[in-house]
Amino acid sequence: MRSKTSYFNKTVFWKNITHFWPVWLIYTILLLCMVPLRLLVNSGISYEGYSAQEIKEIKMNNFMQILFSDGSGALIALLSLAIGIIAAMAVFYYLYNNRSSHLFHSLPLKRTELFISNFLSGFCMIVVPVLLAFIIGTVCCIMQGITSLQYLLAWALMLTGEGFFFYSMAIFVGMFTGQLLAMPVFTIILNVLYIGCRYVITCMISTIGYGMANSYADRMNSILSPVIYLSNKVGVEYDYLEDRIEYHMLGLSVVGIYVLVGVVLIVISCLLYQKRKLETTGDVLTIPATRPVFRWGMAFCMAFLTAILLSGLFGVLVHTSLGNFLMVLFTTLIAGFLAFFIAEMILTKKLRVVTKKRLLECGVMLGISVVFLFCIKWNAFGLENKIPDKKEIVAANINCYFDIEENSESGIDEIMSIHQQIIDSKKEFQAYQGSSDLDKALQWVEIDYQLADGSVMVRSYDVPAAKNYYENADSVVSRIYAMSMDPENYLKGNLMVNYDDPNNHIISMEFDTYDQNLEYGSINIPDERAQEIYDAYLKDIRAGHIYLNTVNDNYYKHTYINGLYLHVYNSQGIQLTRREQRMWGMENSKDYYLNLNLNDRCVYTINKLLELHIIESEDELMTSQEMEDRSMSMEQE
Repeated sequence: MRSKTSYFNKTVFWKNITHFWPVWLIYTILLLCMVPLRLLVNSGISYEGYSAQEIKEIKMNNFMQILFSDGSGALIALLSLAIGIIAAMAVFYYLYNNRSSHLFHSLPLKRTELFISNFLSGFCMIVVPVLLAFIIGTVCCIMQGITSLQYLLAWALMLTGEGFFFYSMAIFVGMFTGQLLAMPVFTIILNVLYIGCRYVITCMISTIGYGMANSYADRMNSILSPVIYLSNKVGVEYDYLEDRIEYHMLGLSVVGIYVLVGVVLIVISCLLYQKRKLETTGDVLTIPATRPVFRWGMAFCMAFLTAILLSGLFGVLVHTSLGNFLMVLFTTLIAGFLAFFIAEMILTKKLRVVTKKRLLECGVMLGISVVFLFCIKWNAFGLENKIPDKKEIVAANINCYFDIEENSESGIDEIMSIHQQIIDSKKEFQAYQGSSDLDKALQWVEIDYQLADGSVMVRSYDVPAAKNYYENADSVVSRIYAMSMDPENYLKGNLMVNYDDPNNHIISMEFDTYDQNLEYGSINIPDERAQEIYDAYLKDIRAGHIYLNTVNDNYYKHTYINGLYLHVYNSQGIQLTRREQRMWGMENSKDYYLNLNLNDRCVYTINKLLELHIIESEDELMTSQEMEDRSMSMEQE
């Protein structure tokens, strides 16, 4: 009689379900509290006085806030990561106990059958609670008249897909280790490994290289770091229109890609499971080929991180780039040596790990570290001198006093010319920065290039900004100052790019007041007067009534602490510089808050405030210097 091949065992499956019931029960309760329970609570809200359409919109908005509030992408990703790791640890716990491992594998079950049964039981702990929350949530929605159930379905698919991927990843990682607690640690490390490595390398280049600070910040969000990528790319985008809110789902295709990757990881895990040696139970790493990777990876990361940390803490005490480099070099050597042998202790579970073989391996690792540091110092990769080809540049941005974005040919040429001048002046600027001149002044400058392929190249520098440099019209700081004093650049950089768009509507405007005791107050300006004041301010700036924070302008003696704050709405969308959009994530925003900085040159704005009786006298305005003097006087009293 032909024997029957089985790939699933009910006993193993139900043993896991019943034995680890707290896992799926707690997860179920958590999901029910996240959506169905909150929907039930909202059902008690009174909508008296609202029209049927308004009630429908309010219910829909509340529903979406329950599913996808701010930070929901990160919450879903972290929750999925947690349940994935816990489920994997639960169903494969026996692999990490010598007695249990031999017991399970002595059963008349093939390893494939055992693996699939365990995998399916763990996956049910993830998918069944989500399915239950979806069904109950659907009932609650129907009871409240909410018909847009596609968003609830999307929420369930996100949780299921991400949970499956992280569960598969945890199992995959578990095949490489013989210790239960190492599984969650290695899984979390693997989730942030790519971004972590890029961050360490970026920081090291920034610490030693000239102008390289933040040069890779735009690439930090990578699909190779799943938990961070999913946190940022999956969720809902809110489009605030004048009469309604539209919702757009983001990232479902990304979740689908990760699900496919999860399938591949499970197949590989099953193959590794067939070859797993039972005697490796208890080892940190069960596959010998991965142990050098662990030693070198830990040594490199700890060496560079320690060097970066000490450079940040004590870098102010080192006044030259050479001194800073030597500090980084010696710290890297010492920390790398210690980290290498600490990693070996973890792997072997011994204290005596210094052997000729390991000393030679450590020497090679440290030698590579030294070569890498010298390559950065000597600009062997050419990164310090790199300026993109003009054909690749969509827009160029220079930030000193504020953002100045140029997309015209002449504007891009000017920024590229300033950048080249900074590169050519490397020795002069570094010598000035390391000097002990009492009149020394430095100005931070960042230059960004938005490239045609969607990437961004970033460089930042500290350039000399003493009085004599401002007096030289050809100096870097003078050229940037001239660009910043241009009224159009000032308005676009300090307000918004479409500051004069006729679609702009001022929702509210407030004026800050301070009395002689520095008590703060605020005046709400009527809507019909807000536009008049805004137009007066634009007139001031276009007339060149500007101060910048330089050693020549006596900035604090002329600028007022009294500010005008505006809330602006534009149905076609607020336009900011590309750098601001990246920083604040406001690519599709339709409202924005503006701060109009006043100074004693803003005669049109001040006269308008007097005319409208917002203030009765210019004496009610207080400069930053007057505030500081007044504060010191009050402390002495």
